[in-house]
Amino acid sequence: MTKVLTIIDTLQNRSWQSMTEILPGIVQDWTKAFQEQGHEVIIHQVEEDSTSKILASVLKSDLILFTAFNLQANQLHQIIRQKLNLEIPIGLYLHGLASVGLWPLEKWGWLQNTKAFDFFVVTSDADIHCLQKIDLKAKVFKIPFSIDDQQLEQKSRSKDLHHFIFTGRISEQKNLHTLLWGISLLNEENRNKIVLDIFGKEDHLGSPNMGKKSTAYLKTLEDLVVKLKLNSIVKFHGFLDREELNANYLSHSHTFISPSLHSDENFGMAALRSLKNGHRALLTAWGGHLEFDSFFNNQVDYLPVYKSHYGPVISPLDIKKSIEKALSNDLVHGPRKSACSHDDVSQLIALQIPKMLEPGLFQFGKLATDLAARYTQYFKNSEDQIKLSQIFENYADTWAHLFFESYGMKTSLPREKGPDFITAPWVTDEGSQFKIADPHRGEWFLSKNEEELLFEFGLRWTVKDS
Repeated sequence: MTKVLTIIDTLQNRSWQSMTEILPGIVQDWTKAFQEQGHEVIIHQVEEDSTSKILASVLKSDLILFTAFNLQANQLHQIIRQKLNLEIPIGLYLHGLASVGLWPLEKWGWLQNTKAFDFFVVTSDADIHCLQKIDLKAKVFKIPFSIDDQQLEQKSRSKDLHHFIFTGRISEQKNLHTLLWGISLLNEENRNKIVLDIFGKEDHLGSPNMGKKSTAYLKTLEDLVVKLKLNSIVKFHGFLDREELNANYLSHSHTFISPSLHSDENFGMAALRSLKNGHRALLTAWGGHLEFDSFFNNQVDYLPVYKSHYGPVISPLDIKKSIEKALSNDLVHGPRKSACSHDDVSQLIALQIPKMLEPGLFQFGKLATDLAARYTQYFKNSEDQIKLSQIFENYADTWAHLFFESYGMKTSLPREKGPDFITAPWVTDEGSQFKIADPHRGEWFLSKNEEELLFEFGLRWTVKDS
């Protein structure tokens, strides 16, 4: 029997470069999946089409899909549920909402208007683990994002240099400062063998979940390059459009590198593009990055993410060792892969259609409500714009650690004593105490007898020969 799917897309959520690719891909994949099963698909833009026009389509639908959440989409969802009272499944792509406990959905009433036959879509097991933290009982489907099988011409480089590429937002949560620290630990011979190309523009967001302001992060990185004497290695290229980036950089042999500890690193489109074209990647074992190992076996190396009192951390020593391993590995190019193609993802969606139409269960625990209440409290008590999304006190907040653990924060930092040690470039000795100006985790002052906490911020880490 022919079914009707109405897709409600949004333009508002395309402010990030990756979303200009992700959201059209969602529409394309779901349209293909349903049409190839003989079903009808209707597509609307919530900002462009009138409410009456969208509701006319909704009334004849068997299933509705929202590609993303925003307040205008939420208002439409409220009308569908409260005024039309339709008993049909509604699906929602969560994107970065799982790793903040769905508090925006609770705050603005989406969860209260959700029915047992509705469902959510995520892209990683890490997001599923986050949803388990709020005791969510619902239909949840894990469906990866997709990109075109664009075969970039693979161009060779000089064998004397190994290029590492980062492309994405220039953000404290992307943790590029730790990457620079790790590179600075390489011996002179290996430093002369690498180039780090950084592409992207600064997002000026800091850590909104913590109410932490941006630190003029690009300037911080540029100063750190000078301080660590990495001028000949690190190149900042700014933002390039996708076509120029593909043609002039990603088509050349490289290792994609991302030290990200971003709170909503639920997939990784830039890494996906490099991997699909046969390049290797060095990624944090964090969030959606963990999905790539199953798609691209033997192309991905992972940096472990450690637990600290002040949130997730990666070791510059692990970065150093991983780069040394990459330099000793002759396999840079591999065969192109079809994983996460539009064909693959649409086939996965098609297999799930019967389950999407089945009745289910829906309930959620108290934590989502408590996080929404925290948001209200922080918002009410501050006139600061950065507080508009705050739900955690800081990176030491135990509630935040619930989600960090779901995303990959595992064992404590390995600690070994030795005569040779390094100290993070953002630690300053102020006599009776140390000042830590960690671009990611914030500014802290710790007394010199707080040895364990100081170690977690990068003080006196033992150096061992590789």
